[in-house]
Amino acid sequence: MSTRAGDISGQVEAALAGMKNQWKLFLAIGIIMMVLGAVAIALPHAATVAIEVIIGWLLVFGGIAHLIHAVSSRAARGLWLRILWSILYFAVGALLLAYPLQGAVSLTLLLAALFFLGGIFKAATSVQIRQTPGWGWLLVSGIAAIVLGIIIWAGWPGDAGWVLGLIVGIDLIFGGFWMIMFANGLKKT
Repeated sequence: MSTRAGDISGQVEAALAGMKNQWKLFLAIGIIMMVLGAVAIALPHAATVAIEVIIGWLLVFGGIAHLIHAVSSRAARGLWLRILWSILYFAVGALLLAYPLQGAVSLTLLLAALFFLGGIFKAATSVQIRQTPGWGWLLVSGIAAIVLGIIIWAGWPGDAGWVLGLIVGIDLIFGGFWMIMFANGLKKT
């Protein structure tokens, strides 16, 4: 085994040792994720709008926070650029709140990219931690996310009204299932 692989293996073992006592927390989080996923699948239109509205409000509050920071540090260079950045955040958030269905179309495309790239990340991570109990479930979750990203992109923009809620629900279920399997693996070690 190379030194780098030995370092990574040691880091994984140290992280596992630190997480061993937290298996109940991982189990609880996994169950919550699966329940939220089931709700999102059962109500995909409502979940899509809820996701879009939450992102809209986050951007509005982010714009306000950027503006407060820009004004409070006005002595620093780039004040007007920071103010414009805060206005952009606020405006995009306000547009998402004012036009939730059109915002869902844009967010659906971003979600396709997120799932595809996130799935690649999960799959790569699972290979790195393959000595960890339950690592295969992370690989399955990664492959599922890649497939979901491709499915979303293939149906875009026509499916944007419901696909966000459905796909996020499916991803929550897979992620929750992995967390439960991981918790069980930690409990057994």
